[in-house]
Amino acid sequence: MSKIGLMGLLFSLVLAGCTSSTSPTNPAKAVRDPDTKRFAADIQALCYGRSVSDPSEIAEDVGRSCPKGSQSFEILHQDSFWNRCPLLQPVRITYRCGPVQE
Repeated sequence: MSKIGLMGLLFSLVLAGCTSSTSPTNPAKAVRDPDTKRFAADIQALCYGRSVSDPSEIAEDVGRSCPKGSQSFEILHQDSFWNRCPLLQPVRITYRCGPVQE
């Protein structure tokens, strides 16, 4: 591979990890039901970067990912190691959406 091709590949990999928005991911295993080893249907997770994501943006994204009419969310777990999140969004927040008001 030429030097230019290698630099282009490296540049595109860096850009792929450069995003300020959050991204959905799998919930933390720590919040699984111990008996069934499954997640409740209302448990979701997002990846974010402390240095690139604004707390209000994270809250907005969590609110958008919850079912329409959810009044709140509860943070269940937060981790930043071996969590399948992108390099610039290394923190995973696992949460449960609140009750839906009809």
